[in-house]
Amino acid sequence: MSTLAKVSGDVPVQADVPRMREEPRFLDTLDLVAMPTAVTVARMFVSSTLSRWHALFIEDYMTAVAVELVSLAVEATGPGTKPITLRMLGYQRHIVFEVTDTHHER
Repeated sequence: MSTLAKVSGDVPVQADVPRMREEPRFLDTLDLVAMPTAVTVARMFVSSTLSRWHALFIEDYMTAVAVELVSLAVEATGPGTKPITLRMLGYQRHIVFEVTDTHHER
């Protein structure tokens, strides 16, 4: 992976950014339908997963992130039968929460 940085002036300089080489220690995934109830299910998914991973000390933060991301995914795709996927990855020092949907825009 690389990124562009601007040094003096407007000339971009490409710098290498090292990729994360660590494999997740834990992984959990949940497929849902993009409906308003997905937000409540996401809360339960985060709580349950963090409990199994013995990481409840960050539950409030992860739940807030999950609610926001799932709400945006439901809003973007519109209620109906479109799928969204929740994924949690547990690394040695951090936990990643991802939401993917089928909407064509980022």
